[in-house]
This record gives sequence, C-alpha cells and structure tokens, in this order.
Amino acid sequence: MAGAFTSVKDLFLSDEVGGRVAPALQELARERVIKVLSTLQNLVLQGFQSSGPMHEAIQQFLAGR
Repeated sequence: MAGAFTSVKDLFLSDEVGGRVAPALQELARERVIKVLSTLQNLVLQGFQSSGPMHEAIQQFLAGR
C-alpha cells in the first residue's frame, strides 16, 4: 500500500474527506511520511476551519515533513 502514494504531488482534501484522512496523516511516523508521500508538493484544504482537531492533525503532519 505504501507504494501507492509515492508519486502524489498534489493532495486535495475537502472537509468531508479530510475528516477521515487527517487522523491517518497525523499517525504516520516521520520516516514513513517522507517515504509514503515523498513527492508531495501541494496540500490543499477546502472547507477546513483554522482551529480544532483537524487543523492540529494537519499541523502535525506538516511538522513531520
């Protein structure tokens, strides 16, 4: 499964889908984030609030990058 996301350059998350994806991103270890999403260049968040649990999950993901 890890190989499935190694070429993702742009990741677009709506608040509906992001609610399921953000916690998974948060749980990835730093080494694994780099390996799984190694070519990620753009993360677009649509409909997210600038605070709250989802915001914190995305912040932790970005910090691991």
